[in-house]
Amino acid sequence: MKAFNPKWLLMFLIGIAVIILLGLFVGGFFKSEEAVIQEAKQAAESSLSVDDLPLNTELENVSMYLPDSMEVVSNSPNNILLESDERQFILFYNPFEKKTSKTFYQSAKEDQNILAVEAFESDEVFGYMKVSSIDDDTYELQVGAGGVKMTTETDLNAMEEDAGKMMKVVHSIVLSTSN
Repeated sequence: MKAFNPKWLLMFLIGIAVIILLGLFVGGFFKSEEAVIQEAKQAAESSLSVDDLPLNTELENVSMYLPDSMEVVSNSPNNILLESDERQFILFYNPFEKKTSKTFYQSAKEDQNILAVEAFESDEVFGYMKVSSIDDDTYELQVGAGGVKMTTETDLNAMEEDAGKMMKVVHSIVLSTSN
């Protein structure tokens, strides 16, 4: 009987690990930054076309849709601080801008460290998404629709979901007419 050789077992396990990692890479587990940004843009753009969201949150000057995972932390004129999964989202609205306004988009294009600024529009609304690099694994994500924008810090794993969720909130904003 031959003696057990741990060297062959180690080589076998390394080979299996390499095959699994290659399968995950080819299968899309490790997506490129560009691919994730494109998917986030598609999520934001498709969320901008959703018009039947229930307005489930009312504040002093604003009614809006908020996903179940998001809650209002503070509210001041033109600014709302939201939180979801211990991450903060800053929502800013300008009541004097129309839904077709490009003001925030023009401002977003001038920021530093921009990786992408994508615009999309219909007859009723102009929307955009901006992604900037903060460091190797952290990105600033900003979405806007007309005179409303929302910003957060995110990573590649959460960017697509965040972009869709944020655009739904931004697009749902209804400003009260009593000021």
